[in-house]
Amino acid sequence: MTEIDFSRRAWQSALDGMKVTKPTYKVGLLWVVLDALDRGKAQANAIPAGAELSKAFDQLLDRHHVLHRRDSFRYPIQHLSTESSPTTPDRIWEISAEVLHPLPLFRPVLANPAERAWLRERLLDWLRERDHQECVDLLSEIDQPHRPWTPLEIEFATSSYLQMLLHELRGEDGSKAQFQRNFRERFPERTEGSIEFRFANISAVLEEMGCPTVAGYKPRRHVQAALRDHLYKLIANPQFQSPLAEAGKALESLALPRGDAFSFEDVLAEPPQHSLHPPDHDRLSESPGSRILKVDFAAHEVANRVLGKEGERFVFQFERWRLNEVGRDDLAQKVQWVSRDLGDGAGFDILSFDPTSESERFLEVKTTTCGSRARFFASRNEVAFSEQNPDHFAISRVYSFRTQPRLFELHGSLQESCSLEARSYLCRPR
Repeated sequence: MTEIDFSRRAWQSALDGMKVTKPTYKVGLLWVVLDALDRGKAQANAIPAGAELSKAFDQLLDRHHVLHRRDSFRYPIQHLSTESSPTTPDRIWEISAEVLHPLPLFRPVLANPAERAWLRERLLDWLRERDHQECVDLLSEIDQPHRPWTPLEIEFATSSYLQMLLHELRGEDGSKAQFQRNFRERFPERTEGSIEFRFANISAVLEEMGCPTVAGYKPRRHVQAALRDHLYKLIANPQFQSPLAEAGKALESLALPRGDAFSFEDVLAEPPQHSLHPPDHDRLSESPGSRILKVDFAAHEVANRVLGKEGERFVFQFERWRLNEVGRDDLAQKVQWVSRDLGDGAGFDILSFDPTSESERFLEVKTTTCGSRARFFASRNEVAFSEQNPDHFAISRVYSFRTQPRLFELHGSLQESCSLEARSYLCRPR
């Protein structure tokens, strides 16, 4: 290994060991140090930590309204100390006479302009991996080339994302890396990490709207308001409604795994929090009463009977596993797949039991390939049954069924646990 290789490894270990607390301090300080090196205001073995660097650091924090300790510039410097490991020193630099002296292992990267660019990329990656509003705000400022994304870039990213989604839902070969290369050919100043982060933002907005998302781009929910509004307006455009309609159609014949093909470890999740940024249809629609999303993904998934069946199989097997895990094999043997064995119409799908009280649990299974916030249909009979049996009824919501299913439960009457919206009426002439 070369000297640069060892130095890169040391920096990567240092970043991996950095605690997540006060992320703006840590990345912000390293960024202004790199700026000082790029401007020739410092050397790799001696970085003045005097008034100029302190001022640049304070200005960065002020712009983000960070009000942590300011009594000593040494505090944030010391705060960058890493967790010690057998291969990495417990700090990046020593301090003497208001000068930072990087330890020898870290200097080769700092001394080389190309390697400093590499380190900036690693800092950006560190921010992107942490869903923290301070990190997102700082990222929007320092992400190269130091300017917000243009509407054209956002439109191209959204179009690329929807094409990836279509390939995925159709079971076609489609390399995410190739889509990224296409993007960088069109906009070479954008980094790979920046593009991935934007795709994750698009995942978050689409999930809020009840759409499927591309596997591998986990939703990043701290989306800037301007970007969110722009994405809503783009998705309302007929240009993007067409691929979304194709994606909805693809859900009806989507190839799915069997419901008993998964591990049940870590399956249970908490119900999603109410979205702080639901789509504002009235504000963003061109005419009153129109909806941003013309495609009803919930309806398309209902048409995929295999999805409903395998989701029920998943919950049936999970309930038996759950009871066996707590030593209630006797109750596990009594779990029934009611909708399969007795037919629809009971108001629930799976009969299970509480392991302590042995009381019955009536589980109505709702399965989606989309995220946890996707909407679902409930019949009039299911709503009525939930009101008649609120102490024993629960929706078992299975989501992300294409990849690794998870589920959460909504207990009690559907009138209490969900927001219900009437979608159709049965009419007869008077």
